[in-house]
Amino acid sequence: MMDKARLSALAEKSLKKAKALSQNIWRQTQNISKQIWTYLRHENYRERLQILWINIKTFKLKKVWCGVKKISKKISSSRKVFLRSVCGFLLVYYGLGSLFVENMNVTHTYPLPKVSRNKSEVIGTLAFLINREIDKKMWTPNLPAAFPAYVLDNMPNFQIGIITAVRDGAGTMRNFVNKTPEQQKHIKKAEELLRYSPYVWIMVKKGKFGLAPSANAQYRKARMELLKYNDADFITYQADFETYLTRLSGALRRLIQKNDNQIIEHSSSLLDTKADDVFYMTRGYAFASWQIALAMGFDFKKLIVQYDVYNEWTYLLSSLQKAAEFKPLYVRNGKLGGIFGANHLLVQNYYLERALVAATQIKDKIGKSCS
Repeated sequence: MMDKARLSALAEKSLKKAKALSQNIWRQTQNISKQIWTYLRHENYRERLQILWINIKTFKLKKVWCGVKKISKKISSSRKVFLRSVCGFLLVYYGLGSLFVENMNVTHTYPLPKVSRNKSEVIGTLAFLINREIDKKMWTPNLPAAFPAYVLDNMPNFQIGIITAVRDGAGTMRNFVNKTPEQQKHIKKAEELLRYSPYVWIMVKKGKFGLAPSANAQYRKARMELLKYNDADFITYQADFETYLTRLSGALRRLIQKNDNQIIEHSSSLLDTKADDVFYMTRGYAFASWQIALAMGFDFKKLIVQYDVYNEWTYLLSSLQKAAEFKPLYVRNGKLGGIFGANHLLVQNYYLERALVAATQIKDKIGKSCS
């Protein structure tokens, strides 16, 4: 009995100790929770970040962050290399590519035959000029941005000037007398095709974008029509020569007036960005007019000798040639009377006016001889 009572007393004592220990642990847990809550409520942001950084170090996340920084640096350097490569490529593609394409030479001319062939050499010259600009070179006025010649500014205007003169030459031939019905049909069709916009590539915007024949294709068709004109014999008449001189004089007056307008309106400007456009379009027209005049002189050489206008004719040719060959390094539309810059449009007009005077003198001399 004594052992049982003793054992019961020991068990009760142990239970009391365990209960006291659990109560103590619970009180400590409550105290720690209160401290954590107080910390979260009262500690500032910087200390929290420091503790967070310690935890990052503890979990070895710093190495991961360093790896991310290295990767981002590599990506950044690769992007710079890529951008530099793209800029270099564009510079070479458009810069060197456009220089390679640009060609405004006035030395590649129509080879006139030594003996008359009863064919119009003017028609041959018109066909030659079209082939020269469309197939022997690259037709640049209608090129999209994918081509390096897209950045060219002077050559497109030069080529448009040439085609404009060719169209006017076809219009002159259309007004010639004593043409066969077939010749009339071919020259009319050629002139209509040459009036096609030089800026059309393969798409055109008329309300909305759509496919359209390119200027290149239309001008090639015009060339074929011109060549068909020469299937029949060509007969010269004095009235045809006078028609040519009248139309040439009118074209020269328009060119001179256009240059004059540019000079009057913009010569006082510090920088005239349109002067070179006007200059090179006129230069292209002058070159084509020079070639057409050479062929016209071949076709009508008997008439030129008959009316004794050879000196005036050579003066006309030399004036057009000089207007075509005049090419300053940089086109300036300088202030009239100024000392800081030339006015190249004015110089160009000088040669055009010489040609106009010669054409007028030839026409007047022929008219007086006939009266």
